[in-house]
Order: sequence, then C-alpha cells, then structure tokens
Amino acid sequence: MKNAEAIVVLSGMTHSVNTKNGIISEWNDPDRFFGGIELIKSNKAPIIIFTRGKVPWKIGPAECDLLREKAIEMGVDSNKIVITGEVATTEDEAREVHKILSSKRNNVIIDT
Repeated sequence: MKNAEAIVVLSGMTHSVNTKNGIISEWNDPDRFFGGIELIKSNKAPIIIFTRGKVPWKIGPAECDLLREKAIEMGVDSNKIVITGEVATTEDEAREVHKILSSKRNNVIIDT
C-alpha cells in the first residue's frame, strides 16, 4: 500500500449502553479502528483522522474521543491524531476531512 496524506477512520463502530453503574461504550464493529491503528503505526501516513459522528440517539461521550483515548493507549502519538468537526453522514465526513487536508488531491487511506 502506498503512503498517503492521512488515514481516515469513519464513525459508527461503537454504541453506548446506560447501565446501573453509568454509561458504558461497547464495540460494535472495531475492525476499521484497529486497521487504522495498524496503518498509522506502519507509518503509512503522518496523521490519523477520526470523524466526530453525531447521531441524535447516542448517549455518552463522542465516539471519536473514545477512539482517540484508545489510540493513545495503544502507543499512537497524540500529535498524529486529528478529530473532525461534527458529522451526521458519510458526505459530511468527506467534507470535514477535506477541510483538514492540505493537498488538492486528498490522497487518503479510508479504513471502512
């Protein structure tokens, strides 16, 4: 795989559960997160971008904040992690990622 300007990890892989001990977050489909971590650790791009997905039924912390924390726990330098503005759709995610990137080509690796 060629190097890219960024690795993009789209939202939608965790969900929150309200328990008697408070709100907890659980993985729904973690493959894209762990794939993104593997790519950033392999120096395939200088940054990893997590999108700030916002859905009305979501409770608890934003998924991107949980992913950022987990990435740092896994050894990713916090300076390599970028979070987008709020997004509700994949189209929103594309627009927000484009705002972050410096090149016109937007050569990215999207981990889906």
